Order: sequence, then structure tokens, then C-alpha cells
Amino acid sequence: MHTIKPIDKEAIIKAVQETRRIVTFEDHNIIGGLGGAVAEVIAENGRSCAFQRVGIPDTYTIIGYPEDIMNYYKIDTDGIVEKVRESWVATLRQMKTGKTRFNDTVESNATPRMFFSRKAGLPLVALVALLC
Repeated sequence: MHTIKPIDKEAIIKAVQETRRIVTFEDHNIIGGLGGAVAEVIAENGRSCAFQRVGIPDTYTIIGYPEDIMNYYKIDTDGIVEKVRESWVATLRQMKTGKTRFNDTVESNATPRMFFSRKAGLPLVALVALLC
């Protein structure tokens, strides 16, 4: 995804149809960001999937250096890798049964999808859609 506005609705719907799992990563408050925009597209199109927003929650944050804050909220490189692995493990468990929690058939040849977007002057914001 090269921009948040206008949001690429077709890419999001296609990712939901093909993968059934969406995880968004934001380097700021999760309210009003990429995760919210993606959730709106999913809901407006009557779709359902496993969905998770990762970022700074809508609370007072800890005080520190930006890299320490990113590490604390797991939105640094290690945190993103950890969340993607968690999603992938859940996916592999579901592939054993051939069904998702939405009773949709899981295709064994489906592949993970990643979409990236960058806000002006801010580090990477990523929408990660994984097979589910």
C-alpha cells in the first residue's frame, strides 16, 4: 500500500478473501490510523477475518527514547517479527484441520501477503495479511 489516503480498498478486500487474517502495525496511536481505516473497509464490505492492530494503545505512554518506546509496545523489528510468527503459528494450526475459525476452506498453496505504507517523516507502518 503506497498511501493511506486514498486507501486501496481492493487490495484489502483481496487480502481478506485470500488470507482471512489481517495484522496492522503502526508507529503511533492505534486510534485513527491504518488499523482503523482497514477495519472500516472490512466492515463496510461485510467481510470477516481475524484482525489485530499493533501500535501504541490509547493510553498515556511510557517516557523514553523512541527506540525504547517502540520496543516496549512491540512495534520495533523484533516485535513485528514476533507478531507475524504468532499469526503464522495460528495459521499452521488451522491448516492441519483445513478450516479457519470462520469455517472457510484453507488452501494449502495460499501465500502470505504484506502491504507497506509510510507516513511523512515517520517510520514504517505495515499492513500484514497472513494466511488464515
